[in-house]
Amino acid sequence: MILIASFAAAGISSCLKRKWQFRYLQFLVLLATLIAALGIIGQFVIPQYDSIWWLFSISDANPYACFVSRNHFGGFLILLCPAVILLCSRAFSMGRLLSGVLGVACFAIMTTGVIISMSRGAFLTYVIVLFVVTLISMNRKSKKSGVIICALACSSFIAITLLVSGKFEQRLRTLNDANIDKSSQMRIAVWKDAFNTWQDYAFAGVGADGFRMIFPQYKSVPTEKSFHHAESMYVQLLVDGGLIGIALFVGLVVS
Repeated sequence: MILIASFAAAGISSCLKRKWQFRYLQFLVLLATLIAALGIIGQFVIPQYDSIWWLFSISDANPYACFVSRNHFGGFLILLCPAVILLCSRAFSMGRLLSGVLGVACFAIMTTGVIISMSRGAFLTYVIVLFVVTLISMNRKSKKSGVIICALACSSFIAITLLVSGKFEQRLRTLNDANIDKSSQMRIAVWKDAFNTWQDYAFAGVGADGFRMIFPQYKSVPTEKSFHHAESMYVQLLVDGGLIGIALFVGLVVS
């Protein structure tokens, strides 16, 4: 759903004039900041427990703001991290100090949201995003913009170092050894079973939302848990869409 939403947002933006594209991007950044702030509040100030928006109860989940999964919460924030960094750079380059400071505040809140999500994938993607955006900015003609980007990137790393908890450090250690984390072991097993599923439906896949119906026939994980998705957007795309789905996805990204 996050992937679909990101392409939908890009489609809407392509239909707007340049001025409104900028306004639309600002709106998305403010929306992401609001969701990040609510996620932080829901974890540390007014606990959400097992409910979305403190209103809608769900079972077997640990909601963050409007997201059922912490991985989805962190992934959503990552999508807009590059946007807020570049908006900050643009504001400072044009001498708009207030807009720049507001952008830095948004970036700080979104960074905190990524950290408290405890999502290893979101954290790794966050580091890669900072590195890539910094390189792109430094290659631009405006060196001032590049310096601002580097300052924001360094500040975010310092913030992570100061805010990271022992629990988060333990989560990162599981990247080196999946055997010490049960969730990692289960995901790897699900991916292997999902690959076996794909081999039988390699060309066209099992179809949209077909994973939850087909996967039980291939599941080797010794658990009663029902898997409605493959615990990975890319594995899910491969199983659902097959080679045709992958080709369409690559074509969409390239276009």
